[in-house]
Amino acid sequence: MLTLLLAAIGLNTACSQNFENMEVKEFAELIADPNVTILDVRKADEFVEGHIKGAILLDQFQSDFVEQAQAKLPKDKTIAIYCRSGRRSANAAGKLADIGYKCVNLKGGILAWKEANMPVIKEMIDLPRAETPDSVAQAMDGFFKQAASDSMDIHSVMIVRDGSVIYSRWQSKGVDTVPHVLHSVSKTFTATAVGLAIADGKMALTDKVIDFFPDKQPAEISDNLKAMTVRDLLTMTCGHDVEPTGLRGKNVDWVTAFLAHPVVHEPGTFYLYNSLGTYMLSAIVQQVTGKKVVDYLDARLFQPLHIDKPKWEESPQGINCGGWGLYLKTEDLAKMGQLLLQKGEWNGKQLIPAEWVAEMSKKQVESIIPVLVSNRLRNVA
Repeated sequence: MLTLLLAAIGLNTACSQNFENMEVKEFAELIADPNVTILDVRKADEFVEGHIKGAILLDQFQSDFVEQAQAKLPKDKTIAIYCRSGRRSANAAGKLADIGYKCVNLKGGILAWKEANMPVIKEMIDLPRAETPDSVAQAMDGFFKQAASDSMDIHSVMIVRDGSVIYSRWQSKGVDTVPHVLHSVSKTFTATAVGLAIADGKMALTDKVIDFFPDKQPAEISDNLKAMTVRDLLTMTCGHDVEPTGLRGKNVDWVTAFLAHPVVHEPGTFYLYNSLGTYMLSAIVQQVTGKKVVDYLDARLFQPLHIDKPKWEESPQGINCGGWGLYLKTEDLAKMGQLLLQKGEWNGKQLIPAEWVAEMSKKQVESIIPVLVSNRLRNVA
């Protein structure tokens, strides 16, 4: 019946039906129709009030509204537009009709939905957009000019303030719709997987690293290696004096090589940046969950954030690198940042335990070793 209704109201006009008297049941059917795309064209600062599940958010007062619409809205579906003002809905519909879209106005349906005390579902897919302040636009223009003069090859920048994107730019090898390789920020996602595995009761911060790999231990196990814990890997205080490097591209077992590396310092007492330590965390998560980190995070993190399951580089043993090699779009990474600012909560669901986000975000250890700094300064002098 819904399809017939839509066909009967003349969808080639800009906005030929306002649904002012639409019943809640009809509205619910409309927003669930796979042939309908919901478009919320309120001002960005109004998005916080919540919006329909699956809605695309485009502030019609942005100068690039039409370009954004062409990039995000399918031409083969009916565009059901919502704005608190029927006039503003009609205005947006007119702009879209001029470029070939078929539109209907949802204002009345939203009102009926609210009057029936049925809350609008908060389901954010894309981050909402807000107008770029002139000061930000000018600062970023200056930034990119200086970067170009310094031969810095910047691929993308996205600035989010108060949950809304206020600036974005892609250039060089950066494309907004194409995942880009991430380096050390990949560690954030590995640490998230560790936190989820701990919350699931599959591991603990105090677990000893060697206990996860009984078949890969060196012939002689030092006391320091025996003492190394999951926490030590997370805080990069596993006791190495020199970071184990040079394994990438080599057909060796990375876990075996890590465990064989000399543990000179007592774990927990000496900080050293250690990407292979994060790889060990990835290996541990895979060991206790039976899933690669990227698979473990898919249903728990990526899907709720509406991030397509990403690529993550692997070791020869089929373990995600953990410390590097994750591929995400710029906005995907911005969503992760926003999720952490929201203490792990997204659309009313606690994706990451708030306590774990707090642990991830606070100072854990001294990351500058005073003795090393003193020695280096002495050598310079």
